[in-house]
Amino acid sequence: MVKWMAPRFSTNAIRDCIVLHGHYGYTKDYPLEQRLRDVLAIEIADGTSQVSKLVVHREMMGREFLPYNYRYYR
Repeated sequence: MVKWMAPRFSTNAIRDCIVLHGHYGYTKDYPLEQRLRDVLAIEIADGTSQVSKLVVHREMMGREFLPYNYRYYR
Protein backbone atom coordinates (compact mmCIF):
# COMPACT_ATOMS: atom_id res chain seq x y z
CA MET A 1 0.00 0.00 0.00
CA VAL A 2 2.94 2.32 0.62
CA LYS A 3 3.90 1.98 -3.05
CA TRP A 4 0.60 3.62 -3.94
CA MET A 5 0.24 6.01 -0.99
CA ALA A 6 3.69 7.66 -0.94
CA PRO A 7 3.61 9.16 -4.45
CA ARG A 8 -0.05 10.18 -4.00
CA PHE A 9 0.62 12.00 -0.73
CA SER A 10 3.77 13.59 -2.16
CA THR A 11 1.87 14.83 -5.20
CA ASN A 12 -0.84 16.33 -3.00
CA ALA A 13 1.72 18.05 -0.75
CA ILE A 14 3.66 19.52 -3.67
CA ARG A 15 0.47 20.74 -5.36
CA ASP A 16 -0.55 22.45 -2.11
CA CYS A 17 2.84 24.17 -2.00
CA ILE A 18 2.46 25.31 -5.61
CA VAL A 19 -0.99 26.72 -4.85
CA LEU A 20 0.44 28.47 -1.80
CA HIS A 21 3.13 30.13 -3.93
CA GLY A 22 0.72 31.04 -6.72
CA HIS A 23 2.26 31.75 -10.12
CA TYR A 24 5.74 31.67 -8.62
CA GLY A 25 5.30 27.96 -7.89
CA TYR A 26 5.34 27.24 -11.62
CA THR A 27 8.45 29.27 -12.39
CA LYS A 28 11.96 27.91 -12.57
CA ASP A 29 12.94 30.15 -9.63
CA TYR A 30 11.47 27.64 -7.18
CA PRO A 31 12.14 23.89 -7.34
CA LEU A 32 8.46 23.01 -6.91
CA GLU A 33 7.64 22.47 -10.56
CA GLN A 34 10.62 20.12 -10.95
CA ARG A 35 9.59 18.18 -7.82
CA LEU A 36 6.06 17.80 -9.15
CA ARG A 37 7.35 16.41 -12.44
CA ASP A 38 9.65 14.01 -10.57
CA VAL A 39 6.87 12.70 -8.33
CA LEU A 40 4.47 12.30 -11.23
CA ALA A 41 7.11 10.31 -13.10
CA ILE A 42 7.54 8.03 -10.07
CA GLU A 43 3.80 7.61 -9.79
CA ILE A 44 3.56 6.56 -13.44
CA ALA A 45 6.70 4.40 -13.42
CA ASP A 46 5.56 2.37 -10.39
CA GLY A 47 2.39 1.43 -12.22
CA THR A 48 -0.94 3.11 -12.30
CA SER A 49 -2.78 3.58 -9.05
CA GLN A 50 -5.58 1.30 -10.22
CA VAL A 51 -3.16 -1.59 -10.78
CA SER A 52 -1.50 -1.00 -7.41
CA LYS A 53 -4.87 -1.00 -5.67
CA LEU A 54 -5.84 -4.25 -7.41
CA VAL A 55 -2.60 -5.90 -6.27
CA VAL A 56 -3.17 -4.79 -2.67
CA HIS A 57 -6.81 -5.90 -2.81
CA ARG A 58 -5.80 -9.30 -4.18
CA GLU A 59 -3.27 -9.78 -1.39
CA MET A 60 -5.71 -8.76 1.33
CA MET A 61 -8.95 -10.40 0.19
CA GLY A 62 -7.93 -13.16 -2.19
CA ARG A 63 -8.48 -13.68 -5.90
CA GLU A 64 -12.15 -14.65 -5.61
CA PHE A 65 -13.14 -11.14 -4.45
CA LEU A 66 -11.55 -9.22 -7.33
CA PRO A 67 -13.80 -7.13 -9.59
CA TYR A 68 -12.98 -9.61 -12.36
CA ASN A 69 -12.50 -13.31 -11.99
CA TYR A 70 -9.30 -15.01 -13.15
CA ARG A 71 -10.95 -18.31 -14.04
CA TYR A 72 -12.73 -16.67 -16.98
CA TYR A 73 -9.45 -15.35 -18.39
CA ARG A 74 -7.34 -18.50 -18.20
